[in-house]
Amino acid sequence: MRRGLLIILAIALSSALPACVSSEFAREDLGLAAHLGMPVKRVLPRLARVLPGLPEKAFSLMGPSASVSSKDDGFSVSFSDLNGDGKVDLIILSSHLYARSEHALGREAISERFRTTFTEEGFTRFVGSFTAKYPGIRTARGLTLGATREKVRETYGPVPQVTKQEGVKELSGYRQGGDYLLFVIFSGRVVRIALLRRIYDMDYHLQSIF
Repeated sequence: MRRGLLIILAIALSSALPACVSSEFAREDLGLAAHLGMPVKRVLPRLARVLPGLPEKAFSLMGPSASVSSKDDGFSVSFSDLNGDGKVDLIILSSHLYARSEHALGREAISERFRTTFTEEGFTRFVGSFTAKYPGIRTARGLTLGATREKVRETYGPVPQVTKQEGVKELSGYRQGGDYLLFVIFSGRVVRIALLRRIYDMDYHLQSIF
C-alpha cells in the first residue's frame, strides 16, 4: 500500500514539474537583463549595467513604468506594470521612427509637432546603426528590430497565435503559457517587439502595442 502511494506521488510530482518551469518567453529579456514578472523598481539598475554608454537622463522611472530612451540612437524600451502588483507585465522595444509616426497609435496620442515621417530608407539606416552599436539587444533566438516577416515565421513558427492586419502593418504574436512575444511588422520588417503577460483586457493592450 505504502509503495503504491509513493509511486502515485512520484508520478504526480513528475507531471507537475513542467508546469513549474517558466516558459522561454517568461525568461526572455531581449538582451537587457530585465524580464516579465520582475519588480519594476529593479529594472533601471539592470538597464544601466547593460547600457553603460547612455547618459543618466536616458533612464526614467515614472509611477508603474521604467524606461530607457535614446534620441541619438533612435530607440526606446519600456517596462510597465499594468495590473498594479509592482511587477513587469509589458515590455516594448521600439524604433522611434515607428513609435512617433502616424502609423503607431500607441497608448497615448502624440501631437503632430512631435511626429516623425516613417520611410523605409530612413528605417534601413536606423537598423544598420542600431544593430552595429547594440548587437546584444535581440531576442534569445536572435531577432531584433529590422528582421523580416519571413525571418520571424522561420524562427518562431509559420502560424502565430495572435494576428492583426491593417494595410501594410501587422501584429504577429506567439504564446507560451500565459506569456506572449509579439512583433509589429511594417512593410515586411519588424519595427517593434513586445513581451506581454496575459492579464485582463488583452484586446486593449494588444491594440496599444500595435
